[in-house]
Amino acid sequence: MTASETALFDRVRKSDTCPPSLLKEGGFGEGDDGFAAAVLAVLDGATGITLRPDASAGSELDKAIKMAGSVLDIPGNIDLEAKAAMLAQRRAVLLSVVGSTPASSDAVTSVLNDGFLVIIKAWLDDILNSVVGGVDLLLHLLDSVALLPVTKDMIAKSGAGKAITAIKSHSICKGTPNEGAIKERCAKVKEEWSASVRSRKQQKPVSLPPKLAATSTKRPLQGGSLPETVSLPKKAKLTSSASPTVVKKKTSLSLSSMLQKVGDKSATVPNKNADAASKQPLSAAEAAPQKAKKREEETKMKSKDDQAIAKEEPPVVIEEKKEIDD
Repeated sequence: MTASETALFDRVRKSDTCPPSLLKEGGFGEGDDGFAAAVLAVLDGATGITLRPDASAGSELDKAIKMAGSVLDIPGNIDLEAKAAMLAQRRAVLLSVVGSTPASSDAVTSVLNDGFLVIIKAWLDDILNSVVGGVDLLLHLLDSVALLPVTKDMIAKSGAGKAITAIKSHSICKGTPNEGAIKERCAKVKEEWSASVRSRKQQKPVSLPPKLAATSTKRPLQGGSLPETVSLPKKAKLTSSASPTVVKKKTSLSLSSMLQKVGDKSATVPNKNADAASKQPLSAAEAAPQKAKKREEETKMKSKDDQAIAKEEPPVVIEEKKEIDD
């Protein structure tokens, strides 16, 4: 092991953030490709394995992440099984570094923005396909990513959320002695990531422009209609004296019935002249002109009544006279 590899190995072991089964003597590869030096360059201080607080530390870590892409990145003329074990150790170290750094650090945000969840999804696939790592690396991966400040967009684009949910039904979990521990960690990742997404929604409330905010509380009128809360006054009932249904029957008389009623009433009203005439009978010469005049008036009145009925004139509303002049 080179001096850089030994220093990194010791710091990771002392941090107690990585399972001992994933830390094996023999280095991170046969020969020094600069992996250990790249990781040490982004660590904060002389001890511990947390990233520097600046965002540039996250960008610089990308160099070491690329050196843990596949077994082909492991230097040396050794078999693939040995290279796979060294690759798993490199990934375990990187998971410890990112997982140990506070979620509020700009370095962690930078790592996530550079697509770290996509890398996690690829590493998870290698574990489930028995290419690199086993149950120990799976549990370490779930522990390391649970508290990352992820966003909904990161989860959706990487597919990491669906992949972690599917672990529970995978043969590496279902029906094995490690089923309880794996399901517990999967549930924790789901819970923490959901909380992270919700918190970011609350941190960025949608703000309206001043003018729009002032008018948004008023409900606009659509199509000239009134708001639902406004009630229209009830229409007043209109009545018309000209309508036959409104006018009382006692005062709605046709011309003929009016003449009949007047005639009847005239018969009941006392007439001093008539009484006097009845006491003194008229001569035939005097009575003839009166009878002729009466017949002529009755004929005219009957003719007018017939004409009114023929024209279907509306009923005439009149007021009854209390007294009839002679």
